[in-house]
Amino acid sequence: MSSRSISSVTIIVVTLCFVSTNIFADDLLDFGGLETVSAGAADEKSKEEELVWEDVEVDTSGWYLNNKLTIRYELNGKKHKICHGSSTTDKLVDALQKVRQKGGKVYNIEIKGHGAPELQQMGGGTFIIASNKCVIVQLKSEKDLDITNLLKIVCKKDVAIELNGCKTGRGEGSIAEEMSLALPGSTVAGGALYQASILFTSKSFGTKNYFRNGKRVSKWWYVID
Repeated sequence: MSSRSISSVTIIVVTLCFVSTNIFADDLLDFGGLETVSAGAADEKSKEEELVWEDVEVDTSGWYLNNKLTIRYELNGKKHKICHGSSTTDKLVDALQKVRQKGGKVYNIEIKGHGAPELQQMGGGTFIIASNKCVIVQLKSEKDLDITNLLKIVCKKDVAIELNGCKTGRGEGSIAEEMSLALPGSTVAGGALYQASILFTSKSFGTKNYFRNGKRVSKWWYVID
């Protein structure tokens, strides 16, 4: 192999490593898809995708490199999926409201981003906390919104929620534990320690703690299904 070929391979490997290790940087990586478009074009593209999504059984537009949010729900016996890239809590609330208006029932929510025992971060500096049997989101406007009742209405009783941020399931009173108390019957998973992003998904590698009704029910290394 020539020195030029070796240099090219080296550049590609270094580039891929940089993307993988910085996948949580919302302000630096804001992928709304795999093609680069202007802000105006991105808005139009988002509207077009939403219109297409309205008429298909399963959303297949969710292959975002920096996917942060996936909501799976059932409607009229069919399964649907909503995906967002570097999403905020505003987009989470909007997506849940849309499912509610349609009459669907959410059976799985995956959220990926930076985390800590007390919170799950989303895009734009927004985040989720849970305490006193309440789930609170801070919106981009910096206003706090209690979404406990919305989640109870739109989610199935046994909904599975994955908080794929570091340490979101670590220690007593973690956000995963508290969220499971706020949503009786649900199973909420949170990172036991550090998590590593899985590209093109809202999942992460890393040991998870699983909680139901405030009690840890299992702990294991995440396996892709």
